Amino acid sequence: MFLINGLGLLLVNITPHQPLTNSSNRRRILVLLNPFSGQQQALNLWANEVEMIWREAGYQIEIIVTERPFHATELAEQICLDRVDILALGGGDGIVSEALHGLCSRADHERALRLPILHLPMGTGNALASSIAYQANEPFPPRGSFCQQMALMAIRPNFNRLCLYQVEIEGGRRKGQNNKNNNQCKIMFLSLSWGLMADIDIGSERFRFLGMARLHLEAFLRVAFLPYVARYKARISYLPLPEGRLRNKIMEKMRMRVEERREEIEKEEEENEDFEEMIKGIEIPPLDQPVPSNWQTIEEEFCFVHIAALSHIGSDLPYIPSAKLDNPVLFLTFVQWQKISHRLHMAKILLSIDTSAHLNDPAFEIIPILACRVNPEKDAGGWLALDGEAVINDGKNSSMSFQVGPGNNKNATIIGRQRR
Repeated sequence: MFLINGLGLLLVNITPHQPLTNSSNRRRILVLLNPFSGQQQALNLWANEVEMIWREAGYQIEIIVTERPFHATELAEQICLDRVDILALGGGDGIVSEALHGLCSRADHERALRLPILHLPMGTGNALASSIAYQANEPFPPRGSFCQQMALMAIRPNFNRLCLYQVEIEGGRRKGQNNKNNNQCKIMFLSLSWGLMADIDIGSERFRFLGMARLHLEAFLRVAFLPYVARYKARISYLPLPEGRLRNKIMEKMRMRVEERREEIEKEEEENEDFEEMIKGIEIPPLDQPVPSNWQTIEEEFCFVHIAALSHIGSDLPYIPSAKLDNPVLFLTFVQWQKISHRLHMAKILLSIDTSAHLNDPAFEIIPILACRVNPEKDAGGWLALDGEAVINDGKNSSMSFQVGPGNNKNATIIGRQRR
């Protein structure tokens, strides 16, 4: 088994985390499947759309079906890296988050994070798989299965970097997590959300059987009760991108809609080294200390605050199409209550995300940043979601301060393919 350490180590074809190679091309894939994800179709999708592709390719496969929350975290902590070439994660973004936390908590986390991860989109949102496919210009159905497209990427893999970010939350723990783990390092790869968008995401869990439609139904119900919900007062402090060429390029593209951006992808040049230089030396103070003087601050009443790292927040929700997996730039987005003319205006913003038309609404604000802190007013309420998963507050107040910034040079390795 791949999870058992032993003295006789098999070293096979080259992957970023393997120190040696031999002549064998038989790739070894460890598959973690979450049977509870989305509409609970992971096992069927695996059998009907993925398994045959990899069996015919001659891959050596081990499958583990997760049994409880954070089981994927435990398994990722135990993987024998010398016996696995690809870690395939079947489910939504939750199983990706769990596995990444497990890899980050290992003593050999630097090597563990070079283990290639392939996301098989079997959940509700599937933001990571969607962002990978979109950045590679790989067509995929927004509301259908694209497990086969992702599975084929393992045949001729292209290893890409996925930026990870450090998160600190006041008295918070992820839902289902034990208190004893409360002080563990929290990482983010997708988003940190507070207010109406998080309320919709977490509240819609009761409609999981509807698939992606659950988000639309919950959004309708929440908007119907405006203005009695979604008025959250907070102070937002953020570290903006420094003035210069890179900031100007990001500002030019950040309101590009999904199809406009798709046309631009082919023409882009890689500038990762420039971005790395931008974040060198950035130090984020702990939550109980004031932010540095070069940070900027906004204090208002918000409908929501959403910090995005990827282009998609769901397979049919291209939220910031210009966001890239491998660039350490976050996008602080929010809507101030005073800029909403009526409840249908808020509904229009939410319902237009599937075409990226929300980017054209002047009430929807976007700021490219390197770090951010949010201090809600005491008892302001509202759910907080980290990578789409609820964060539970163990403190006295109903609201939690939180911040996100560069991940101390921690980056994961994901499987995609060359752009078309």
